[in-house]
Amino acid sequence: MPKRRRTEDGMSDEEPQDLTLEDNPEGPTVRSGEVWFDDGNIILRAGNTEFKVHRGVLASHSPVFADMFQVPQPTRGPTVDDCPEVRLHDDTFDVTYMLAALYGKTDLLGSDGVLRFRAMRAMIRLGKKYQIEHLRNDGLRCLKREFTMTLEDFDKLDPDEYLNFSPLPKDSNPKAIDPVGTMVATINLALECGIQSVLPAVYLLTTSNTLGEFLYHKDASSIPFDAMRSCIYGREQLLQEWLGSGNAHISASTSISHTGDCKAASISLVRAASKCPDDLSNLLLPWVSLVERWDTLKQPSERLCRTCKQNVQLSHDTWRRKVWEDLPKYFKLGVWGDLQDAEM
Repeated sequence: MPKRRRTEDGMSDEEPQDLTLEDNPEGPTVRSGEVWFDDGNIILRAGNTEFKVHRGVLASHSPVFADMFQVPQPTRGPTVDDCPEVRLHDDTFDVTYMLAALYGKTDLLGSDGVLRFRAMRAMIRLGKKYQIEHLRNDGLRCLKREFTMTLEDFDKLDPDEYLNFSPLPKDSNPKAIDPVGTMVATINLALECGIQSVLPAVYLLTTSNTLGEFLYHKDASSIPFDAMRSCIYGREQLLQEWLGSGNAHISASTSISHTGDCKAASISLVRAASKCPDDLSNLLLPWVSLVERWDTLKQPSERLCRTCKQNVQLSHDTWRRKVWEDLPKYFKLGVWGDLQDAEM
């Protein structure tokens, strides 16, 4: 089942309703309704939106802005509200969230300690571009907690929902989430910013949807060809691994049955496991969790004797640990040690 944000937990995935953004450079400019300080002394413009902020605040966080402000400005340069205007060639959402983070406007970034995906992406993107180290690190920490390098950390996550950020909303319905769009955006973010360490777990998550849902999503074409090819190749390799050694370990661990009922249950379990689940990423869950989520396994698994149940759990755990160890190879990413993140 694709990751989603439960609606009953009180976390809204849609952007704040009063978020004032304009990205059409040909249209009239608008003042940001979120980041505009009357005592500010510089105007930042992104897209069609203007932000009135303070030179000192920007310079104290960013050496890039500090150096920019030391360069003499044209005496007849553009001004707004008697303040010099600096045009930023960045996404308007990104600039809004960057400034919200710098000014401590946490209500814009998310709620209940969970960042919106766009806020996290802005912190990573612009934290890197403007050398705001703490901003980038906060965003990276959030991303890496969700897309881990270890199986132990993977087991702490919730297969049904993102725990560390809230996913993107659908364009057609801002109150509904877009799981595939979030995966696509995460892949592009990781590639754009050189965050290689999260790619195996992100690519694994693409197998939580059908191939059609993934390939025909409206944003899928934005994924670079090599990355898309890796996702499709890894899906096929993971499936073949499960149908091969994955099924074999179940069959071997239940081959010594102690009762007629257990033997019949073992046969049913192997048959059920030989079919492909809708969500391939579930295959790396602990056996008990996998059975809970894969209905066809539940009944025969419950009929096994205690010894066979333990054998299956231990055998599956050995199998999934080996698969996780080789996970980057499934997606043509080398080995875990090869996946180095880009420096600031």
